[in-house]
Amino acid sequence: MSIKRQKLISFCDKLFLFFLFINPIFDLINGLHVYLLNSPEGGLVGDHTIFNFPALSIPLAVRMLFFAVMIVYLLMMRDKRALFAGAAIVLSFALTVGYEFLRGAEFSLKEDVLYTARFSYNLAAFLSYAHVLANSGKSTEELLQRVRQIICITLYIVSLGVLIPYILNFGFYTYADRHGLRGCRGLFYAGNDVVAMMMLLLPLSLHAYFSGETLRSRGTRLQLSAAALCTLTLLIVGSKAAYLTAIASVAFFVLYALVRLIKDRDAKALLYLLVFICSVAVLFGLLSLLVNLRASLQIGGRHLSVRETMEETAGATAGYIETDGVETALFSGRTGMIALGWEQVSAALPLSALFGIGRGSQVHVIEMDVLEVFFYYGLVGAFAFLWIYCKHGFLFLRDLVRKPSFRALSTLCAMVICVGYLFLAGHVLFSVTAGFYFALTLLYARTLCFEGGLKQKLP
Repeated sequence: MSIKRQKLISFCDKLFLFFLFINPIFDLINGLHVYLLNSPEGGLVGDHTIFNFPALSIPLAVRMLFFAVMIVYLLMMRDKRALFAGAAIVLSFALTVGYEFLRGAEFSLKEDVLYTARFSYNLAAFLSYAHVLANSGKSTEELLQRVRQIICITLYIVSLGVLIPYILNFGFYTYADRHGLRGCRGLFYAGNDVVAMMMLLLPLSLHAYFSGETLRSRGTRLQLSAAALCTLTLLIVGSKAAYLTAIASVAFFVLYALVRLIKDRDAKALLYLLVFICSVAVLFGLLSLLVNLRASLQIGGRHLSVRETMEETAGATAGYIETDGVETALFSGRTGMIALGWEQVSAALPLSALFGIGRGSQVHVIEMDVLEVFFYYGLVGAFAFLWIYCKHGFLFLRDLVRKPSFRALSTLCAMVICVGYLFLAGHVLFSVTAGFYFALTLLYARTLCFEGGLKQKLP
């Protein structure tokens, strides 16, 4: 390898690590831009009042530029597997768009390009960061410390990006529908993205906290505060996925603490659990005081206490189930989109089974990632887009069965919640935010959860 090429690769490795620290800030910038365009009077706004969007999304443009850097980086690394993955996606895209043209469908080439680019961005991240880890020259424990720092900082940014606007009464409502205006997702315009980020990172942060040798250590306290802030943030966001994430994540570590107590007669995990619960309660009290102070100063519009905010979102979900049924509440009307999509696929058989009907031919997405891939890009596209995820998901489960560990089980908790989410609600694999963290969590599972993981050939 030439010295010039080696220096360029080293620069890219450092750039990729820096990008991890600043990545969540892009979503805040985008949300702030949308908010300023649609709320000249301030206060919380709902989706029903959002009509103006930036002509150019700077965060998306930066990410697409970063995508180009990742492609060049993979070419410099001479990664044949990455080349195969890219060729498969390009071929699938060409076949689907060609079929859209041949069958005379009205379609938007831009939508097909954007959908494929977003999917590819996340796969490129998985492949690129695999090389970054391999090139680091650090041990698993050293990399774990760095990764935990990134997780901690990310959760601080995400949580404060929701809680500070909530305290000051500006940003976006989580829901704005016939059941009312409720919840708060802060300055994150895409609520599904912010929840997906937290559902992946919260179990990893809790694992880092529970793995701390002592509660007095700085690293343990930082992970404790990050996880407690994240849990409270999920309750303020108040979506079904947010509640499920908080409940499932905490339940896993409750189970872990009980197993340690009963099986090993070790009360340390139970002590850590009680401290975590107390920390969430203290933060809840502090948040309540700040919100009540804001209300007394008459800052913003509606003035609900923290307890009322949570009761409103939980009550609306219960009312949704009562009036519309469990299926509609669970899938949020997505079953109707599935039926419409299947009708179009059926009408275009047999070639639609291979090449799909194309994202560009659809006005709205189904919002169920796996079904979308099959419907829009057929069996060929499903293989091109999903084989890396399926392969490494299976290999992670194989390694977990062979060498179970607390770290691997905590990662499995995060992955199971998110995989269930992408099957039922979508907005993960084709999102440059949620999909990015999903890809990197899968990479974490394959390389840092087991001894020798860094030495594996990826993909």
